[in-house]
Amino acid sequence: MTATIPRGPRLRLIVLCGVIGLVTLIVGLALGPRVHTVLADYRASSDADLGADGTWYISQMHPWIIQPEPGQCPVCGMDLTPVDPDLFEAEIAIDPVVVQNMGVRVARAETGALSRSVRTLGTVTVDEARVSDVVQRFGGWVEEVFVEAQWDRVVPGQKLMRVYAPAVLAAEQEYLAAQAHADDAMGARVLKAARQRLELLGLDAAELKRLDAEGVASDTLVVRSAVSGYVWEKNVNRGSQIMPQSVAYRIANLDQVWIEATIYQQQAPFVAVGSPVRIQFEDSRAERTGTVAAVYPQVDAGTRELTARIVLENGAASELVVPGQFVTLAIAGAQRAPAVLIPREAVIGTGERRITFVSLGRGKFEPREVELGALGDDGRVEVLAGVEDGELVVTSGQFLLDSESRMREALAKVMRGTAAGTVLPEAPASASIDGLPASAADAWRRLIESYLVVQDLLYRGEGPLAQASNDLLGRTRGLVAETTAADEHFLHRYPLLGQLRDEVTALDASSPEALRPGFGAVGITLSSLLQRFGQPAGLSEPIAGWRCGMFSDAPDKGVWIQAGAEARNPFYGASSGMHECAVDQWSLPAAATAEVAP
Repeated sequence: MTATIPRGPRLRLIVLCGVIGLVTLIVGLALGPRVHTVLADYRASSDADLGADGTWYISQMHPWIIQPEPGQCPVCGMDLTPVDPDLFEAEIAIDPVVVQNMGVRVARAETGALSRSVRTLGTVTVDEARVSDVVQRFGGWVEEVFVEAQWDRVVPGQKLMRVYAPAVLAAEQEYLAAQAHADDAMGARVLKAARQRLELLGLDAAELKRLDAEGVASDTLVVRSAVSGYVWEKNVNRGSQIMPQSVAYRIANLDQVWIEATIYQQQAPFVAVGSPVRIQFEDSRAERTGTVAAVYPQVDAGTRELTARIVLENGAASELVVPGQFVTLAIAGAQRAPAVLIPREAVIGTGERRITFVSLGRGKFEPREVELGALGDDGRVEVLAGVEDGELVVTSGQFLLDSESRMREALAKVMRGTAAGTVLPEAPASASIDGLPASAADAWRRLIESYLVVQDLLYRGEGPLAQASNDLLGRTRGLVAETTAADEHFLHRYPLLGQLRDEVTALDASSPEALRPGFGAVGITLSSLLQRFGQPAGLSEPIAGWRCGMFSDAPDKGVWIQAGAEARNPFYGASSGMHECAVDQWSLPAAATAEVAP
């Protein structure tokens, strides 16, 4: 049986809970700015790195309240409790029983030579060293074609075409006339020169023998193949006119062919001349083997790929590998120099960084940033820096350790003042900062100034927001026009500028509430561009990047740029108790540019 509260007392209980909630809300709004000020004072203090006795104190009910000395929570009045000092250590200590329940597994880092096979596709082509051209040495007209189709097979001495050749007719007549006057030494020399002329015109021994036997000049000449192979190109038909030095036929010998393999840039270190290759065909024929004969020293500008050439001895006619055929290749990669190797699953990617956890024994783990090399066939990856030979790395359960590590990192930031309220050192101008074209410097400054106007209007919550947003769009398009006029490939090298244009175009300035979500995305992109191009010269005061972790469901989108040392949060506005909310602040480099027009 379930007990029920009478209607009268139940109503009074609901009213009492509502009153308590309302009082709590009023107290929070009244004390919120004060609490924020207290925290900012502590963070700004030069001696706030540690409490007087090396201990920090935290509110159990409001964990964002952290102080370097004991006292009471300014929100709820509860006593602050000491923070575990182990939370400030880089190492993570977990009870061994918990480690076992988490399923944490480790593997030992070992020094070894990494090997990797490259599996890719290839295309069969002719061996260019086995290609022969049938080139005409005289002009004429084709009267008859004996080999009429591409890829017809020919053998040495086979007739290709019959050509009407007036030049050959005249040369034969001269030769026959020289034979009639070859009795003396002068006549013999003339006969010899006439015969050499016929040979130079391409008459073979059989045609010369016929001419000597019959003594009759012919106005046509049969052209024969000097090699065996397949007709790769055919450039004549009946009635075609041929000119001296024109290629009538191109014949390819397929006893040996090339395979051109596609090699991605990251695979290139594993492919070398002489590497053995297994060749698999799409049909039922057996697997073949070959070797890498060359790696072309050129990267395709469109696909960013290299090409390797494999030499393959062809088989019988029934097993002939023909040009244009696709094959699958497995190239046995060359071994690399010995290096420290760990399993690939031990590495956590965090964007620009790679993290692995090293087991120190007795339930202690240390996160390490590592620099990686190549990935091998056995699933291990080279570690160029960060892990030593013989150390144990976590291969399973490391994501739970990573969560713990991030919580400690965030707490350490609050303790040491690297969260909101701390201004990082300004990055100096550097030659490594990519500069805009000189003609775009003024457009870059105007864009930043327009952005700062929109940021200020959002913070104040009033003013001509739509006009300012349109001005920002116009100046963004102006910067794109200036940069592309100076360098037509600028947007290809800096796609973030095109992204910024699209994000500004998509802004909805109908109200501050509608504009703020898109404004956060614009802030992220603009911050990245400022890191690349630097602050434009001519601004009234330096600017910095800020981030509010409380904005919307995606904290990373609460990014904005502003001038001044005090946070002016455009996502909540001056009228909100969150107007100074900021989790991070970072300095922006100063661009090394020349004078900017006013």
